[in-house]
Parts: sequence; C-alpha cells; structure tokens
Amino acid sequence: MEKFNSKPRKGIEFLQQQKFLGEDPAEVARFLTTTLGLNKAAIGEYLGGDDPYDIKVMHAFVDQLNFAGLKFVDALRLFLQVGCRVHLGAA
Repeated sequence: MEKFNSKPRKGIEFLQQQKFLGEDPAEVARFLTTTLGLNKAAIGEYLGGDDPYDIKVMHAFVDQLNFAGLKFVDALRLFLQVGCRVHLGAA
C-alpha cells in the first residue's frame, strides 16, 4: 500500500511482478475498490493516467459501480466516495 500511495503506477507494477495482483484490468479495479488504506488521490492519479492499460482499469473500475436509479449528483458522490479524486492531465 505504501508503494502504491507514493507512486501508484510503480505500486501496481510491483504487485503484479510479485504475483500479488494479476494483469486483468478488472482485477486491478477490484484491488482499487476493495483494498483498505489506499490513498484516494493516488487512486485518482492512477485512474487518470493516459496509458491504454490504465484506461482499461478505469473503465473496469467504473463498471464495478452500481449507478442504477441514482441521480447524477448521487452517482458522482458514490464514484468519489468509493475511491478516487479525479486528476485531469495538464491542458
């Protein structure tokens, strides 16, 4: 967790190299949504990356959330509560 919280991409790569985490984007997304102690800003930094793999993880992350029946503001609140602060790339 410490490695992820300080450098999210390096943390995920380390966990995958050590076989604690698989390569499947859905598995990484589950890790991000269920692991206690992960920094929300670090999760947002990882999900906001422009690497094609990171984007697949971001899609899997969002797919795991149930927004059915929620108003937009409530869905956004859920998204932010689950684990991330959205980081947008520099313009």
